[in-house]
Amino acid sequence: MHGSIAPWLAWSGGFTAGTFDGGTRPSGAATLVFVAAADSTDPWFVRVDGYAGVGQSLAWDAPVIAEPGVPVRRSVTVFIADGILGTEGIETLIKTQGDNS
Repeated sequence: MHGSIAPWLAWSGGFTAGTFDGGTRPSGAATLVFVAAADSTDPWFVRVDGYAGVGQSLAWDAPVIAEPGVPVRRSVTVFIADGILGTEGIETLIKTQGDNS
């Protein structure tokens, strides 16, 4: 179908946090780690133009058909970590915080 599908995707960056009174706090960095379900065969998509978005592409090369009584369901776990994580740090995060059952 798609060849090898990456089990996770990470997005890192710097930010300035807003406060409730409209001010800002010092800048920081964070990494978002998106982890697909173990049996997922959907490729990832990433959107950066207009608005940021990450997800699984359900209609990458063929539509996914929902039929009455047979819902289409997907799940993605998202970890939010302080700082910019590299591959080793991301994989450690997934192994130590993920649902390994």
